[in-house]
Amino acid sequence: MLVDHELVARIETSFARDAAGYAITRAWLEPGCGAEVAECAGGRVIYMGPRMHVNRAMGVGVAEPASAEDVDFIVDFYASHSRDAEIELCPYADDVVRSRAAELGFRLDWFRTVYARTIASRPASRLSGAFEFTRVDSSNFETWAGVWIEHSDDADRERRFTQARHAKPGEHDFVVSMDGVPVAVCSLSIHDGLADLGGMLTRAEYRGRGLQAACLDRRLTFAGESGCELALAGATPGTSSARNIERAGFEALYTSVALVRPRRP
Repeated sequence: MLVDHELVARIETSFARDAAGYAITRAWLEPGCGAEVAECAGGRVIYMGPRMHVNRAMGVGVAEPASAEDVDFIVDFYASHSRDAEIELCPYADDVVRSRAAELGFRLDWFRTVYARTIASRPASRLSGAFEFTRVDSSNFETWAGVWIEHSDDADRERRFTQARHAKPGEHDFVVSMDGVPVAVCSLSIHDGLADLGGMLTRAEYRGRGLQAACLDRRLTFAGESGCELALAGATPGTSSARNIERAGFEALYTSVALVRPRRP
């Protein structure tokens, strides 16, 4: 796969818009919760709420040039919400984002490798045949959300997040069962021909049975049936998730880093 700036800009723009959808949807579901999104240098600066999963700037300076003032805006945006400023920095971003962040005292916090694979030439697979995949709707939402909640250290936060996630435009969620017992959950988001295979969790007692591979397989099939041309996934380098993604035929495109600046008094 040819990895050029045009492809990366398309992917990063999709990631940023999709992540912003969490905050926009939460603001619609819970008026007054404080969730907010701002556009910045082709990306999005996202605040979903205290302790929520998506509170960072994404895609800044990739599809459009950036300036030092854009990084200053990010710092001020999160300061207004009493939060540390965080930027998920793509290696293809305008270098002024990195240099200004360094001047302001941002530190490196974590890495994420972005993977992709084409869908059109994907061979048929029976990996997911041993499990039952059921689309999530109002009848089984509590089952799907319950798996996420039972594995969280903050049940209230997870309930609010799953509510926003499921209602977000482009979201498709599944409950995975074995012999009638829910054993895993998985999701994907579809926008503009791109399928982001994010959000998968297996209950601890059912791990090691091929469920992650089956969930990747089923979502790839669904993405193809939905007309997507490219599937995306992300993982921390060196983890079992990264290895499973690579075994499913995904190619590592680039690794982004999270830059964090503690809020100053």
